[in-house]
Amino acid sequence: MLRVALFVEGHTELCLIREMLLKHHNYSNVNICCLELHSSNLLDVPYKFDSGGVYEFDYQIICTNGDAVISRAAERSRFLDQGGFDLVVGLRDIYSQEYDEISAGLIDEKLIAEMITRQRDLFDSRVVCNSDKHLCFSRMEIEAWYLSMPTLLMRLTGAKDDREHTDLYVDGLRKNFEREVYRPALLLNAVCNRFGKSYTKSRDESNRIANLLEYTDLTTLRDNNEVTHFNDLWDRLRL
Repeated sequence: MLRVALFVEGHTELCLIREMLLKHHNYSNVNICCLELHSSNLLDVPYKFDSGGVYEFDYQIICTNGDAVISRAAERSRFLDQGGFDLVVGLRDIYSQEYDEISAGLIDEKLIAEMITRQRDLFDSRVVCNSDKHLCFSRMEIEAWYLSMPTLLMRLTGAKDDREHTDLYVDGLRKNFEREVYRPALLLNAVCNRFGKSYTKSRDESNRIANLLEYTDLTTLRDNNEVTHFNDLWDRLRL
C-alpha cells in the first residue's frame, strides 16, 4: 500500500487535489482522509472518501489554513514516521505575503526561482522523517491551473464556446507581461463575472469548481506541458 501525506494551504487546494486523486483512481482502490489543522489539532473536514474494503492507495490531505505548509509539516514530522507514510508532499502558492513584500504582486522570474529553491531547502531540512518528500508550487495561485482548463471553464460559466472566455484570459496574461499585478483568483472571478457568476474562493465555491473537473481536464493540462508546476505535482504523487 502507498501512503501519502499532502500538506496544502487552503480548501481550494484540498478540493482540487481530492478530485484529482479520485478521478485518477476512478473512485476505487483508494482512501482519502481530509483534515484541517487548528493550532496543533487535526479536525475532520467533510471531503473524505473511502472506496470500501482493502485499498492500495491511502492519502491524507491536510489543510494548513494559510502560508504555513512548511511549519505545519515540520510539526507533524514524528507522526509521519509513526503513520508509516511513504511520501510527504507540500503544495503552496508562489504568491505569498513574503513574495508580496518583496515584489508587490509583480511577476519576477528571478525572485520566483530564488523563493522555490529557498523554500524547498527549508522544507527538506525541517520536515524530518524517513519518507520521500518534496515541496511543490502553484503559480501564482492554484486558480492558474483552472484557467488553463478551457473545457472546465465552459462548464463553470455555461459558455458554449471556449473562445468566449479565452479572450479575457489572454488579456490577463497580457497584463502579466506588462508587469502589472497578476492574480489568477481575480482573473478567474473576472471570467465568471462575464457570465453573471462570481468566484470568491469560498469553501463552497472551491468544492463546486473541483466537482466540475473531469479527468480529461487534468490529463490535457499535464500533456500540454504548459503548466510545469502542475506536472511536478503530478509526477511527485506518482500518478
